[in-house]
Amino acid sequence: ALDAVARVPGNAPIVTGSGLRFLEIAENARPEIARRLVYLDTPDIPSPDPTNRNQVLRWAAIDPRVRVAPARDFTCAHPALWLFAQPGPGGADTLPDWFARRFDMPDPPARRATVRPVRMPYCRGQYR
Repeated sequence: ALDAVARVPGNAPIVTGSGLRFLEIAENARPEIARRLVYLDTPDIPSPDPTNRNQVLRWAAIDPRVRVAPARDFTCAHPALWLFAQPGPGGADTLPDWFARRFDMPDPPARRATVRPVRMPYCRGQYR
């Protein structure tokens, strides 16, 4: 996870739906990368890892530096972003499924963390 996000250029947000990887990156990445990191919550998709999701939400309630947002609201406000995805047992992530339900987006490669640019279309409530 740290190697994948370390190479992300620019200033656009880096988003993930993996609570485990969010915690890992937020605590261990270079400060300029950690500041761009946002956990996008997808409450309409049950988390396969509720413990780490809940831990991120609790942490955000006590530390204003921890950025957490509802996926729909955040993607409407930030049309260009980087999606960090961690498939399978390496850090369960609902965000790729959330994006796939709304856009034609390929699944991340199996067993490998990836970071890909995402450009959102104009948002007019179609992400519900």
